[in-house]
Amino acid sequence: MTAHGEAATDDEQTDEEQTGAEPVPERRFMAVIRFGPGVSIVPGQEEAARVVVDVGLAGRLDVTRGRAWLSIVPEAGYTFHAGDLVGGHYGTIGLGFRFGTNWIAANPMASVVLGSRADRFDLGVRAGLRLLGALDLLALEVAYEYRTLRDDSEPLQGVRIVLLFDLGVVFMPTLLTRFGYSFGRAE
Repeated sequence: MTAHGEAATDDEQTDEEQTGAEPVPERRFMAVIRFGPGVSIVPGQEEAARVVVDVGLAGRLDVTRGRAWLSIVPEAGYTFHAGDLVGGHYGTIGLGFRFGTNWIAANPMASVVLGSRADRFDLGVRAGLRLLGALDLLALEVAYEYRTLRDDSEPLQGVRIVLLFDLGVVFMPTLLTRFGYSFGRAE
């Protein structure tokens, strides 16, 4: 509207167009359902290398604006380690930060690992780095894991290498929200 109450014409420019300012992007939250097969390498064990499977639910909260993002990534999940001596079922809860764009990013993560191995309670930590690509649909995780039993047994420590897939490719509701839910403008 002009000062006289008339509708603005296409020839008139808004203040935003005149100053060249870009619109401020909105904050986003995106849910991610991850599935990942991989291998865990534990030196000095009879079963030095074994299969692991991860399933996790993560959130990604973008906290910066522009083409490159910084995101906070909380995650909870389940991990299965194969093997008679060192295999087990574990719950994980962790927090990480994601740096990068939608097409390529790095995601350092730290997690607490709780579960059982050989019918005994385990407690441990996992810290590593994920390299993410293609809208976070694929990721490669390399992490160090340290777990200890609640008795006098030696702790297990090793390296995990897992290829993660976002199941949003399979589950359409997650795929439809690939770009996340917007809930306000970034400052």
